[in-house]
Amino acid sequence: MVRTKIGEADEILNKRRRGCMRYFRDTENNPYQFDDNVTDTVIRTVEAKHNTMLTEVTEAEFKQMLEPTLDEFKAKKIQELYQAYEQANSEDIEYNGYMFQADKKSRELLGQVVAVGIVPEGFYWVSSDNVKVSMSIDGLKQLAGAMLIRGQVNFNKLQMLKEQVKEAATKEQINGIIWDGE
Repeated sequence: MVRTKIGEADEILNKRRRGCMRYFRDTENNPYQFDDNVTDTVIRTVEAKHNTMLTEVTEAEFKQMLEPTLDEFKAKKIQELYQAYEQANSEDIEYNGYMFQADKKSRELLGQVVAVGIVPEGFYWVSSDNVKVSMSIDGLKQLAGAMLIRGQVNFNKLQMLKEQVKEAATKEQINGIIWDGE
């Protein structure tokens, strides 16, 4: 038998008359949604399959169950901040009057070249707009250093914003935490 909270029967009956959906939650508060013509047999089958008991709830209660918890909301915001951090580190970087790519692949390649410690005479690094820029090993180290410094600034910013998310008490406070351009 499907249980209905006292006082909600009229609302549920009105929904059925309008051809709306029926909403349920199980014993672990997981939401279920069925067409309004669902039979008790189908509901009992779902209960048996999932070893649970379904309780009919209002649409408002159902929608509330779908809302992420504060911890889930925080986890999503932290993931967004990590993406912004990666994006900030991958933006082109200015060095010596030129813009250079700084995506992960470019940073790795630059690191490999710098690790060798020498470059042949006439060596160049290609700028973002495909200009061959003559570079010495010291110039490459300085370019890598600029990327490293920017990465450290961005990392510190990420840590600060993550701490703000952890300390936030409401979804509104969490929404107010953003990775801006600077």
